[in-house]
Amino acid sequence: MTETARNVREALLAELVGDVHLMLDRVEGLGGTLSAIDGRCHETARALDAANTAYREQLDDLMARLRVEFATVVTGTTEQAARAMVGQQTVVLQRSATAALRNALTHENVKRAKADWLRLVAAGAVVGGLVATAVMFIGARVF
Repeated sequence: MTETARNVREALLAELVGDVHLMLDRVEGLGGTLSAIDGRCHETARALDAANTAYREQLDDLMARLRVEFATVVTGTTEQAARAMVGQQTVVLQRSATAALRNALTHENVKRAKADWLRLVAAGAVVGGLVATAVMFIGARVF
C-alpha cells in the first residue's frame, strides 16, 4: 500500500467517524424533541377524544329531537288522513242512503204500500167486528 492511499483511507475514516458522531449527537437531541412531540401527540389525542365525545352528545341530542319531531309529523299526518277518510266515507254513505231511498220510494212501491195498508185496515176492521159480535153474543147469553 502506498502512503497516499493510506492517508486518504485514514482521512475518509476520520471523516466517517466525525459524521457518525455528529449523527449520534443529532439523534440524542431528537430524543428530547421526540418526547416533547410524543407529549403533544397525547394531548392532541385527548383533545380529539373530548371533541368527539362532545360531538356525539350533540348528535344524540339532535337525533332525539328529530325523533320527537318525526313522531309529531307522522301523528299529525295520520290524524289528517283519518279525518279525510271519515269525511269521504260519510259522503259516500249519504249518497248511498239517498239512492237506496229513491229506489225504494218509487211510485209503484208507494201504491203497493198503500194497498197493503188498506188491506191491513180492512182485515183489522173485520177482526174487530167479529170480536165485537162475539162479545155481544156471549154477553147476551150470559145475562
